[in-house]
Amino acid sequence: MSISLRKHAAMFLAATFTVGSMATFGAAALDQPTAVLSSTLNHSVGTVLTSAEISNAQQAMAKAKASALKAQQDAAKKAQEEAAKKAEAAKKAAEEAAKKEAEIKAAATQTAYNQLVASAATTRPVAYSTTYLASDAIKANATALGNYKLTFYDPCVECNGNNLALTATGTTLT
Repeated sequence: MSISLRKHAAMFLAATFTVGSMATFGAAALDQPTAVLSSTLNHSVGTVLTSAEISNAQQAMAKAKASALKAQQDAAKKAQEEAAKKAEAAKKAAEEAAKKEAEIKAAATQTAYNQLVASAATTRPVAYSTTYLASDAIKANATALGNYKLTFYDPCVECNGNNLALTATGTTLT
C-alpha cells in the first residue's frame, strides 16, 4: 500500500512541476503575472501550485529529510552509547565477581593456613627394633632420591639456643 501511495505522490509532484513550469513559461511569454489553465486541466490535476509554493514545498521536504537523517543519526548514536554502557557494566560486574572470588579463595587459603599453624602437634610413638632398621625399610619400600639434611624447631632453651622459640614466620613454638 505504501508503494502505491508513493507512486501517486511522485506522479502528482511530477505533474505539478510540469504544470508549474508550463504556467511560468506561458505567463512570461504573455507578460501576465499568473498562469491561466483550462478547466479540464485544472480538474484532472487538482490544485495547481505556484512556483513559490513548489519551492517552499521542496525546502520543507529537504528540511524533513535532514531532520529524519539527524534523528536516525541521533538514534544510532544513542544506541551505540547504550551498548557501550551495557558493555562497561558487564565488564565491571565481571571484575567484581572475579575480585569476590579471589577474596573468597584468599580467605579459604588463610583459614587453612591458620588451622595448620594453630593445630597442636600430635605425638606419635616410635617403635624401635633391633632387627629391622629404618634404613632397611626405606631400601625395601622406596626409591632413594638423594641425601637430605632434616631440620626442626624445638621450643626448649637448651635445644634452641635462646628463649624466644620463634619460627621464621614469627610463630611462637609451644
